[in-house]
Amino acid sequence: MGGFGSGRHGGRETTKDRYALDIRRLRWESPLTPGTTYIILEHQTRVRQGQWESRRDMVSLDWTDCHLGGRRAWFICPLCGRRVAMLYCGHVFACRGCHDLRHESQRENEEVRAFRRADNLRRKMGWIPGIAHGFGSKPKGMHWRTFARLASQYSIHVCSALAHAEEAMARARKTLGRIGGQN
Repeated sequence: MGGFGSGRHGGRETTKDRYALDIRRLRWESPLTPGTTYIILEHQTRVRQGQWESRRDMVSLDWTDCHLGGRRAWFICPLCGRRVAMLYCGHVFACRGCHDLRHESQRENEEVRAFRRADNLRRKMGWIPGIAHGFGSKPKGMHWRTFARLASQYSIHVCSALAHAEEAMARARKTLGRIGGQN
């Protein structure tokens, strides 16, 4: 039980696995005016044995006032009634919760998460992504206090990522030792 390559792979669908409709982008690209109460979405979806079915769904909109003026549009999820910015395509357009979708980052293990956070901090500081590039210099215009805080956080994430990578290598060596000893 539990040989090389066994264990969980994949899992629940993520938001990247579905077509997403973003109200912010829709408002930017189309003449969606404040006060519009609904939109009609025409789309095709696959049903039994891969046959296509044409659908026409009405999705309600809600508008909220922004603090500095203007109005913000929201979808009202047709299944649960929540106010959301994104709807995802399935048999019907619905929110992430109704489709039981996860964000990609929710599937990351601690090692991958630490590497991603370190790379994000490198980008904030204007450095080339990848911990193999070492420390860079303080970006022009950044306060020393901010730079010190970001560099400290970066060091913590790099240490965490390397510790997890070392543990993974130790597990791999142990597994390969067992496989090599069976010959």
